[in-house]
Amino acid sequence: MSARVSIHAAGSLKAVVGEIAHAYGAANGTQITTRFGASGLLRQRIEAGQRPDLFFSADLHHPRQLQEAGLAGPPHAILSNTLCLILRAGLKVEPDTLLDALLARDVTIGMSTPGDDPSGDYALEFFRRCDALRPGSFDSLSVKARRLTGSVDKPKAPGGRNLYGWLMAKPAADIFVTYRTNATIALQEEPSLGVVDLPENLAVGATYGLALLDGAGDAAKRFADHLSSDSVGDIFARHGFTHLTGTRP
Repeated sequence: MSARVSIHAAGSLKAVVGEIAHAYGAANGTQITTRFGASGLLRQRIEAGQRPDLFFSADLHHPRQLQEAGLAGPPHAILSNTLCLILRAGLKVEPDTLLDALLARDVTIGMSTPGDDPSGDYALEFFRRCDALRPGSFDSLSVKARRLTGSVDKPKAPGGRNLYGWLMAKPAADIFVTYRTNATIALQEEPSLGVVDLPENLAVGATYGLALLDGAGDAAKRFADHLSSDSVGDIFARHGFTHLTGTRP
């Protein structure tokens, strides 16, 4: 009987972890099942009784909460990502004018849901950095931004569509604050969209943490080692992530 491994992973990892899991399973005779979603919601599922072997979060906070609850080992940082802005078709924004654009009364902003999804928490950190440059920006932006993804009551993209490409094609907002990896996939699906990388003084990085759940077996530990190993660094890089080598769960 083949070994079995289950993993709960951040939605932004769906393509890359899916690819790695498929290849690893085929090469090692391991059956890997995956569930993807907002990291905070996945943590809540685990707290409510679901027991995957691995939790791959878009931050370190949620797996640390599981560690503190005695449900998981310590998380290890193995990936980084960055925030950017996705622009609706026809909207022109440059890095040196993005704060003016965000604060403009006629420009709508989308973000994910803080608490449920680390992307929303990182967006709030971005707004705090805006506030350091222009006091009052945090209050304006955090109230103005619409929580369009990352919670159970938000609409799902139709089958086969990228969520951010689908939302911005509507458009559900003029500007969406999200991960650079999400933006890359959205632009592949909707080439008319734009993207602006955040300038250095406003840049916000995202650190992804991998944790073994209590009771995870040897097969899960081997797959965790594989995700942390240099051998998959090129795959993560191809999907836009920076692989932090030298860490092991």
